[in-house]
Amino acid sequence: MTMMMMMMMMMMMMMMRMFLKVRRLRRRLTSVILVAIVASL
Repeated sequence: MTMMMMMMMMMMMMMMRMFLKVRRLRRRLTSVILVAIVASL
């Protein structure tokens, strides 16, 4: 494996991890917003 290939693999892994984190955070935020709406009702 060349250095460029290694760097590309690392970048892909980081992007995937960030994407998963963002998805998890977004799901939590939507659930919190739904709970707040129900509580306000």
